[in-house]
Amino acid sequence: MARFDREQALRQELAQARSELQAQAQELPATLAELNDRRTIECAKVLLMQRQKLSQQDEYARRRKAAMDRGIKLADIAHRTLDADRLPGSNYASHNCSARLQLRVDCAAGSANIRDSAI
Repeated sequence: MARFDREQALRQELAQARSELQAQAQELPATLAELNDRRTIECAKVLLMQRQKLSQQDEYARRRKAAMDRGIKLADIAHRTLDADRLPGSNYASHNCSARLQLRVDCAAGSANIRDSAI
């Protein structure tokens, strides 16, 4: 009887662990997207601070105002900044943000593929 009770407790513990894992897997895509956005914002911040010789506070105020004026997120402003910097003929095509973390999630497989790639 004790063996049966122990097996039942283990089965319940396993079911609970599976449930928690599934809940975390559902949160993973949003978490990875947020992390990618933060990394992009940081890269754009460094680029603009170097390019325009701004303090961190001044650079943030400008980016925030631009996002508010256009009605878009800071991450979108950062993406646009980095995209414009990569255009041919840009004087600032080689900035110090050496890598952009690219996060991809395979929701069907329940796994995340994380890799670094050059900007």
